[in-house]
Amino acid sequence: MVYGLGDSVASGYGLSGAEGVCVRAPGAYPLLATLLLADIGAVEGGHFACSGATTADLSGQVDQVLADLAARGSLENTIPLVTITIGANDFGWTDIAELAPIFCGSEAGFQNWVDDTNEVIKTNLLREGRRLVIEGQAKVFLTEYHNPLNTESIFLKAFSIYPSCLLRGLPVADLYRRSEDALHSTNSMFEDMAASAGPERVRLARVHSNFHGRKSSQPVCGTAPPDIAGTWIQVLDCFHPNSNGAENFANAVNAAVRQPLSQ
Repeated sequence: MVYGLGDSVASGYGLSGAEGVCVRAPGAYPLLATLLLADIGAVEGGHFACSGATTADLSGQVDQVLADLAARGSLENTIPLVTITIGANDFGWTDIAELAPIFCGSEAGFQNWVDDTNEVIKTNLLREGRRLVIEGQAKVFLTEYHNPLNTESIFLKAFSIYPSCLLRGLPVADLYRRSEDALHSTNSMFEDMAASAGPERVRLARVHSNFHGRKSSQPVCGTAPPDIAGTWIQVLDCFHPNSNGAENFANAVNAAVRQPLSQ
């Protein structure tokens, strides 16, 4: 049984056929990963990811997994597999007005924001991860986050209209570096959590580096490469994975599931 939990990256926001309050799509990566794992007996358990979800919302999704497992009864020799992509909405990545003073503030202030937000993410993930592993006897697969931002992103350039950014005059390159720093910090935290739990319980599906060179495209999302043909990000959205990006997430989960315990 494969269950997909998380936010809009996991729900498949913007992909073909996406619908409903949670904007779930049939081409979302948890469903693609289930197909890739069919040869080892994987079948769909439930796609409970929801666009806009934060880690505080994860408990409701875990409730759905546990309820579904209970309804199915004993599944002899079957270990539920649960994919989770969550945390971006804890940072409020799409709220320019909130992010501008943080990104254009002091280095110490920016790092404190990253650390404080990661602590919230970690606390909520640990709690819900334990429920899945202990109550659901599941194996959990955390995914990294990609950085969708074009290195000359219009999103980052939009910060320039806010007073804090006007005063400091930080170049887009510095703002982009901060986006990478934040994502690396969060992804490193996910890696540490997986290592602490052990590969028999929690594993990390790596995607971040795969998106380098495949970020949101010019001319809509920024003025740097790639062009539309080379991006793994939705062209008008500039944030969420397109079908190729979703496929990459699925491939990463597939690889993590099949990775020997010794690695």
